[in-house]
Amino acid sequence: MKKEVPIKYIDKIKDMYDGVVANIRTCNSLTSDFSITIRLHQGSALSPFLFAILKDELTRAIQAQIPWSMLFADDIVLVDETRVGINAKLDL
Repeated sequence: MKKEVPIKYIDKIKDMYDGVVANIRTCNSLTSDFSITIRLHQGSALSPFLFAILKDELTRAIQAQIPWSMLFADDIVLVDETRVGINAKLDL
């Protein structure tokens, strides 16, 4: 099952991430503004949610029939009955 997210939500999220700048406060002053060019901002309340949705969709094929597949932050434990099965999931 694919996640059906309305286009207007996708557009709003894209707007939140487009053209973002930041600066750093030091003991003496603030640095000049600099662009944030990464796509998923660390510290954003929305980032873990977006990461979870994306990871769930990308790993759907290997989650098939094993209810105890292990998905950690950026790691996946592939589990199967045979070496051939593991290799097939790795190819996915």
